[in-house]
Amino acid sequence: MIANKIFLIAVFIIGAISANAEGGQELWKSKFVISDVKFVVNNKNVFYYSDGKKIAASTILNGGWWSPHPYISMEGKITLGQRIFNNKTKKFEKKSYSHEHFTMLSPDIKVASNKKHSVVSYYLTEKKPLRCIVNFDKAEYAEDTAYSRIKNGAIQAVSGSGNEIGFLYELKKNENDNVSHYIFNLVNIKNCSFHEFNIPDDDFYSSLGWNNNGGWWIVGSIEQSLLNSLDGKKWNSISLPKGIYALTDAYFESPSKIWLSGGIAEITKDDDPMLLYSDNSGRNWINISKQSPLLIKMPKYWIQGHNQANYDAK
Repeated sequence: MIANKIFLIAVFIIGAISANAEGGQELWKSKFVISDVKFVVNNKNVFYYSDGKKIAASTILNGGWWSPHPYISMEGKITLGQRIFNNKTKKFEKKSYSHEHFTMLSPDIKVASNKKHSVVSYYLTEKKPLRCIVNFDKAEYAEDTAYSRIKNGAIQAVSGSGNEIGFLYELKKNENDNVSHYIFNLVNIKNCSFHEFNIPDDDFYSSLGWNNNGGWWIVGSIEQSLLNSLDGKKWNSISLPKGIYALTDAYFESPSKIWLSGGIAEITKDDDPMLLYSDNSGRNWINISKQSPLLIKMPKYWIQGHNQANYDAK
């Protein structure tokens, strides 16, 4: 399963440009279809349509995070907040496991509110749902709760293999210290085991993702950095092209086939979709233009890629 932006705090390209009949007079920037759901993105909202009817909406927060954020599995199942899209009824159907506040990361995993600095993670495919409390003591100085930080993208939560969740968050040294670093925490809900990876380099890590073929990945959007791990425990730094800029998201089809949301200075044109591709683990990169045949091969469930490929800059 994947979670696309995965994200994360991915910076989606937003703004208003032309009138759209769907959604009244809302102005849109991009339109694309994933798993029978049409995504219509403008400068403030994302509207979701099926069979020509608006069935849900997300708000675009400062920084580009969509709330509620859509997560898409490797099989194309879309979860949105407390709802899962049903391909038969063509609706997002609410899952009512209890009266608690929760967010579905996949059809099998949800994260629910708990105390201020912790959340409860559930694995739902067993007869009796498995649960595990995840503490974020490092969010001690945050004014909002750990659960609200997941909803607004400050803490990124992504469903991984089976009963695993990856959490990416920032650790501050103390209340008055601006120096901080990032932590990736891999949680196995079935046995409540934790594996913590302290990211050694200093960057603003804006995106977290996973799929079964490519493993885990983390994107740094200030120093333009990319990390990859097959098991969430041993991590490698991926070589990026010279002159890369505006790196915000990635998608690993496999350890060798990598897609990036970003451009290369002096190569990327103004009307390019700002996407890069490597088929040899990052040793060489291709700058993708609007006419590139590679766009047809782009991962069909990668939200950020579709948003940029269908972006209209007129």
